[in-house]
Amino acid sequence: HAYLAAGVLSVVPFVLLREDAASAGAWSLAVAAAATAAVLVGLHLNRPPERLAWHLIAASGVLVAAGAAATVFTSELPQQAGFPSVAGVLPLGGSVAVAAALAVFVRRSTVARDWATIADAGIVALGAFSVAWMLLVRPALHDPSLGPAARIGLLAGVTAGTAVLGIATRLLLTAVRGAERWIVGGAAVTQALAACAVPLAVVYDRPWAAALSFPLAVAALVLWGAAALHPDMWWLTQPGDAAEPWPTRRRLALLAPAALAVLVLVGYETLVAENRVRGVPLLASALLAGLLAARLVG
Repeated sequence: HAYLAAGVLSVVPFVLLREDAASAGAWSLAVAAAATAAVLVGLHLNRPPERLAWHLIAASGVLVAAGAAATVFTSELPQQAGFPSVAGVLPLGGSVAVAAALAVFVRRSTVARDWATIADAGIVALGAFSVAWMLLVRPALHDPSLGPAARIGLLAGVTAGTAVLGIATRLLLTAVRGAERWIVGGAAVTQALAACAVPLAVVYDRPWAAALSFPLAVAALVLWGAAALHPDMWWLTQPGDAAEPWPTRRRLALLAPAALAVLVLVGYETLVAENRVRGVPLLASALLAGLLAARLVG
């Protein structure tokens, strides 16, 4: 609890340093290093049977810290590089490392053929990507000022954030219990938002969104440090609950808005959008129908 309280307080200085890129980068570096150390300390104290996933989360912390150091360095240059830059790519790599860590947790702690839960996680990920498509990817595709590298970087950020949400949903629905559920869920959501913060800033030219990328990435690391220090971290590598034959209220609360987001995407691309991207409505509809069918069969 003391670590988590200190971690929450460590995010407050970002509000005061938002106008000073060098100072904000230095503070991000310090907090990211401390959170990475907390992950390693928790790994040593609790000694879980599966260590690869925690090492990947620690690697994510190293990448975020390296990105913060790059921000400190580039802030002194007369002209900073555009997106994607080193300072933007390294934290994105951290999100990819977290997605890989979550995949390891899922492999070790969930039922291999729980098709219903897999379908549920897929629907949540598809819904999240639908929202990101309408708000971030679609505007980027029709923005002539963005080059191919920037568009690929934007799509990579959105994909990484969606992957983190989808894999975390698979894990949370079956394997995580107690207080660890809230910590891991908060870390996953924060990590996904961090991955999408830079694309949001580039597409809509909002400096505040770019300024949020490192605080969000650091906040996710702080939560991962709390998860590593918590004794319940053992549940992340232990067999989870049995498959549910039908969605519970908790699952319906996740599935309903996700499915609605996909339907909104299909309706928007079909009826409203001026520059339609061919194949998107059909692909989204087919994926949603396939996942729902798998859910019913599972």
